[in-house]
Amino acid sequence: MREGTTKLLAASHHPIQSLEAAKSLVTSNERMNAYLEELQRRKERPKCPPPETDPPCKARICVSDIRMPLIWKEGDHFKNRGDHRRLAVFCLLSVGTEVYDTVMVNRVDRSMTDISFEDVVVFNQVPHDFEFRLKVYCHVLQDDLSIASTPRKIRHRINDSLSRTVGRKLAASARDELNAATDIGPKFDLVASADLTLEDVDDNISTHDLTIENNFHAQLPLFGHFCCRLAARPELVDFGREMLSESPIGFSSSSDSAGSTLQMWAMLRYDGISLWSQKPSYETPNEPEVNIPIKSDTLVIMIDTQDAVDVIDVRPDGRALYERLKAADRSEADRWRRRLTFFAHSHAAWKQAAEYSMEIHSPVVKRLPPLSTVTRKTSLYDQTPIGGGDSPVVSSAEGTAIEGESSSSSTRSSSPRTMPTPRSRSSSLSSRVSSSSGRSSTKRPALQASNAKHRLSCHETTV
Repeated sequence: MREGTTKLLAASHHPIQSLEAAKSLVTSNERMNAYLEELQRRKERPKCPPPETDPPCKARICVSDIRMPLIWKEGDHFKNRGDHRRLAVFCLLSVGTEVYDTVMVNRVDRSMTDISFEDVVVFNQVPHDFEFRLKVYCHVLQDDLSIASTPRKIRHRINDSLSRTVGRKLAASARDELNAATDIGPKFDLVASADLTLEDVDDNISTHDLTIENNFHAQLPLFGHFCCRLAARPELVDFGREMLSESPIGFSSSSDSAGSTLQMWAMLRYDGISLWSQKPSYETPNEPEVNIPIKSDTLVIMIDTQDAVDVIDVRPDGRALYERLKAADRSEADRWRRRLTFFAHSHAAWKQAAEYSMEIHSPVVKRLPPLSTVTRKTSLYDQTPIGGGDSPVVSSAEGTAIEGESSSSSTRSSSPRTMPTPRSRSSSLSSRVSSSSGRSSTKRPALQASNAKHRLSCHETTV
């Protein structure tokens, strides 16, 4: 993959093709480094006998809603002047040997207050001692910088100040150096990184620290923090339920002063054991009569002499209560012990992630069109009310329009005289035509009567 990406990078001529090829090359290098580190760890790992108990269960890790605020100078963002940098930014997300890249956000400039990545990345088969690493890479888009034309300006100044021969030689050398730098392809620089563990797992979006790298080429004005949702769902949560035995088992509790043993049906769930005196329905079980919780501090001890298992719960006041489950034989009791110990160790290993179910979103990778302007989410500036009231924030364009309408309406209301409404030329012509047709229609009967009188007088004269 590295060789193919390198060839593609050498053959790319369009800027977007070069950026995507350079991004793929960075991702391939990171994956190869992760594979080499894992291979080295496996070589150095000592050979140990298999443990008596099963290791804690693994889980799925979901990373989403990544958002990084930017800190620009006041004149750069609000007054839109000063800083003309435009950058391309993407992130690498890794857990162990799994490395994924996010979409590349182009044209990050002073008009953006934050960078949002809408990718949803899911890691599978993750152990409880995982380490999630986020790395931020950026590249300055030289074509979009005002300083990008510096070699050309220098060349013009040299041509104007020195002789044409010397100026052409120096300009040619500067052009060769610039071409030699661009032939290798765009370079993405590591600007920031962050490491998260199980302690940072939460079902909601949280804020985490971002370590800024001491890189001279890093020109992304990061704030030092970022937001994301890091959710974990252990396999234990999706366990469902299963019957401990095909027949009723013996149950006794230390809270019962009589110490009697009851025959009850037992069903194992991820958070405890439910007991019924009557056989429950597997699909829709009724409310259990007895519930034995299994938590991170639950102890499971096997009683060899009685072929039974004690589930011990240590209360906050220091008292220890136990429930004893008696099996049919020793092999069944040993199976129960291993199963319940696995559940207790998984709860202890995954801590808050095993206490309640966290939603794992479906993996989504949103690919943006080339050099598209990302529609950022609502920033802090947009969410802050201007007057301190409950009125919504109005944009500058809408505010100008509303202000213009209000000023014009107030001007019309305060004016004592009202100007006549101007009529269009077509309406005036139609009115004149209609008036002339009306006048001609009223004069037509009188003209006919005068003509009749004139003909009658001529006839009498002739006679």
